[in-house]
Amino acid sequence: MRKNTLRLARTTRWCVLIATLTLIWTACGASAAQVAQPPAPPESSTEAERQHELKVACLTGGGIWTLDGCRRPPENAPRVAAAPTAAPTATLSSKKTVDRANTSISPSNGCGGIINQEPHLLTEDDFTRDVIDCLVEMTKSDEPIHIIHGPSLDPDIVRGVQEAWRVGTAVLGAWGPLVVTLVQMNDPEAAAIAAQDCAKRRSLGSHVPEGPNACEKEKTAYFNTFTECCGATHDPPEPLAPIRAQFMTFASVDQMFKEGNGDVAKVFLHEYMHVFQNGGLVHTYQLRHPDGDGEDSINKHGFGPVWIEEAAAEYFGQRFATENGFWDTPQLRSAFEEALRAARQVRAEWGLSLRDVETRTEQRQVNEKCECGGALYYETGIVATSWLINRVGSEKMLRYYTLVAYQDWQDVFNDVFGLSLEAF
Repeated sequence: MRKNTLRLARTTRWCVLIATLTLIWTACGASAAQVAQPPAPPESSTEAERQHELKVACLTGGGIWTLDGCRRPPENAPRVAAAPTAAPTATLSSKKTVDRANTSISPSNGCGGIINQEPHLLTEDDFTRDVIDCLVEMTKSDEPIHIIHGPSLDPDIVRGVQEAWRVGTAVLGAWGPLVVTLVQMNDPEAAAIAAQDCAKRRSLGSHVPEGPNACEKEKTAYFNTFTECCGATHDPPEPLAPIRAQFMTFASVDQMFKEGNGDVAKVFLHEYMHVFQNGGLVHTYQLRHPDGDGEDSINKHGFGPVWIEEAAAEYFGQRFATENGFWDTPQLRSAFEEALRAARQVRAEWGLSLRDVETRTEQRQVNEKCECGGALYYETGIVATSWLINRVGSEKMLRYYTLVAYQDWQDVFNDVFGLSLEAF
């Protein structure tokens, strides 16, 4: 990852906080042998594998891979080439797999034409390393963030989001195009904001509901549900879209801002961590979930259980917010102390652990049982994330998300952290 990410890992207060979390991990289900911190896993066994991992880390961190290694653009220069603005012209035959022996692979031709193929016809063999590298590259963009909001929104909120975006791109790379829609509580301009949101999605070739004004009606109805404080959602890129755009929606952002505690920036950085994570999700839905419903299974080419995605986003969102002045250290310490308290409480009162929220269905079932799912995939998950970072460091924790496109997540987990999820 970028040097500033490595610098963060050496900050003294992070060592203290992570050590504190590690000491209580046994209360959340870890064994004494785990807390003893076994040695970090070995590096790749072959030079070819090591070079490939370096290449992936370079590309996903916003660099340019050359024969001389990873090159970084100047600080104020565009980090990566812009994503294509129109569908590539390359065509594919109707056979089941794509013959790439004589086909160049680049974003300009849709990564060898794979994006023009019917998703259900593609197999694992079609997603070679070069194709995956190319699709990841298509998830980057030098375009500035596009922010949609009504005219009555406080300009300071918009400026805060822009500043948080600059921080996010500095530590995690430039991904996009990225569209952020800011909706106030009981927003009188909900319909106009919905129209802008839908128009932008159409211009980027993203999926919208079919039918006259169907998108506008659905979005307006959704925005009108924002009657309480507060939250945000993230829409990942569509796997084989010519433009791999990503979207965020902030609900009741004005109320979030009124708290005056830097939460708008922290929430943005949480969601931008999801943007970074999803840069490598390039496989089709059928290959991600070969056994059927994705709600009941763990994404084969995803990050693993729900908490590995959500807790890391919250952990790094809080961390980046503090390191860049949006939060102060007492806020961070308070958040970590609350995570520890909630993790202990949900285990003591309900007997639940992270294994109870590995899939989206299990996440929903736990919330129906006790409305305590957040105490698992966020608070308990933050404790688990801290333990993993204490074991291997922040760089490897972030690298985990760049490697799952190339291997099953179980293998990546074992390779990066040096143990299986079951042992963890």
